[in-house]
Amino acid sequence: MSRQRHPSVTFEALSDDVLEAIRAGCSAADAAFDAGCSARTIERWVARGRSAPDGPYGEFAAAVDELRAERALPTPAEREAMDAEELLRVASGIARRGNVQALRLVWEILRARKARGQAEPDTLAALDELAARRGRRAGP
Repeated sequence: MSRQRHPSVTFEALSDDVLEAIRAGCSAADAAFDAGCSARTIERWVARGRSAPDGPYGEFAAAVDELRAERALPTPAEREAMDAEELLRVASGIARRGNVQALRLVWEILRARKARGQAEPDTLAALDELAARRGRRAGP
């Protein structure tokens, strides 16, 4: 007979790792898998936090909701209104917070500009600095 862990012990042990993975650009399901729990567990934690924001799960739920909102796709009207410069500005802001997918998008935009002779050295330097902090190269 296996012994089950108390849910709060699991939450206390894994919630920081799950949030860090989501912050880095993973989906909740991938973050759960990496942490060794199910995606349903993460959703239960979020639901508990939403229903009792002052409880132990409240801060976790608020952080997950905020990270999801940052990644929300723009509405059709917002997509039409966004030009290339705005896209670069928005993606750069998200990349600076450590989102790997946004970092890749910004890198591809800047690499294409550099190939056309339109490089922006300050932005490239900032991405190189971010990549160095994360222990990775910023590009190929």
